[in-house]
Amino acid sequence: MSEEKFLKITCRQCGGNIEFPAEAAGQTIDCPHCGKPLSLVAPAPAPAPAVAAAEPKVKMKPAPAQWDEPVTTKESKMPQVAFLVGLLVVLAGGGWFYQSWKNRPKPVKTVAKKPVSVAAAPKTTEAMKPPPPKEEPEVPHDGPDLQVLKYQIERAKDKGSKLIYVTGTLTNHVKAQYFSVKVEFELFDKAGKSLGKISDQNANIAGRTKWDFKAMVLDDTVAKAEMIKIHGERE
Repeated sequence: MSEEKFLKITCRQCGGNIEFPAEAAGQTIDCPHCGKPLSLVAPAPAPAPAVAAAEPKVKMKPAPAQWDEPVTTKESKMPQVAFLVGLLVVLAGGGWFYQSWKNRPKPVKTVAKKPVSVAAAPKTTEAMKPPPPKEEPEVPHDGPDLQVLKYQIERAKDKGSKLIYVTGTLTNHVKAQYFSVKVEFELFDKAGKSLGKISDQNANIAGRTKWDFKAMVLDDTVAKAEMIKIHGERE
């Protein structure tokens, strides 16, 4: 069985220290010190120390060995001179032959003209666009746009866990979407004494969809939960 991880934060209103389970991060509760709403936010991890990149080692290569140039004499240069003279003669003859071939008279070719066909003008872009889709009419609904029909108190199913939640489903009955949706509950013990308020939030609920909320309870003596209000901003 794994040990449950707890996080610590400080209330911004009164400065009191609060410890809560890590899996409860993101919930909003009433501060047990001052009673004001407090969001459970996990503290940011410390930045890892920067590791300086090691400078690459440059391997030194030995310089190539220098060889002594051979000593040439007049007798050794004679074959080379003869070869160069012969090469110049061959190149001169090839140049003359190329110029004669390039300046030869060329036959004149007659090219038949092809008939020119005129294509029809393309259709305009507006005529090719498909018609816009028809919007579905708004279906009338008797009652509020946002509605919670059923909710309950549930305990975590993990073995050894003591976490308690208020769970349920919120339905958006209309086509328009809602922003910053919040459900709020008040908790009571067996004697009917109020234990404070809890809530859960959703940033955006699309039209005609449902949201399964899960508000965390920090007092294990809770016996009853009553929904106080549902708040949201319609687009």
